[in-house]
Amino acid sequence: MATSKLAIASLIISIMGIIFLPLALVGLILGIIALVSISKNSSIGGKGLAIAAIVVGVLGILLFLFALLFSFMVLNLGRTYVDQTEHSVTEKSKRDIDLKCSLDVMMKFVEIAGKPQICVHESGENSFFKAQIQNMGSKKISSLEITGLGDSGIFSNKSLENSEVGIAEVKNIEVHYSQQSIGSFKKILIVPIVEINGKQTPCTGAGSVLEEENVAACT
Repeated sequence: MATSKLAIASLIISIMGIIFLPLALVGLILGIIALVSISKNSSIGGKGLAIAAIVVGVLGILLFLFALLFSFMVLNLGRTYVDQTEHSVTEKSKRDIDLKCSLDVMMKFVEIAGKPQICVHESGENSFFKAQIQNMGSKKISSLEITGLGDSGIFSNKSLENSEVGIAEVKNIEVHYSQQSIGSFKKILIVPIVEINGKQTPCTGAGSVLEEENVAACT
């Protein structure tokens, strides 16, 4: 009785599929074809080889699917680890910045007779706000970020020109804005920007930012 060449080929290909996994599917298909052919022709042998090819092909396909699933899990775990690491680094960096700002950066409005030297002049397009501030911290302030809040809008100056304030220095600042843009003036926020770890960094903590409401009119 002659042995089916297709059964032999299917088993060889299925075995090769263990190394090169896509071939496992080819070996499985050929094994099924060989088994059907042998069942129909009693003069052809190799039924065991065909069955073996089918079994090995199935195992190869399962191994291929397991490899894909394992790769997906590893990639997903790696991505999660990277995200968590980046988040931890970002949070640590933020805490470090907040700590340095709270320790080294502090401003105040200069006071005369107990009154902060800050006022606002509301006159349409020619409105402005003036203040005298002093750097009370141990770090030079590179620039100031000014934000004014009105009852219908805000104005913001991300980096006021010539607003560097040395240690213990008193600085006069004046910012012009349009009253039509913000409405009636309500509140001023002054954020110091300092160099931390070689980068210009805004200190936005409660102890660093100057805030003032009910600003008096300039006389």
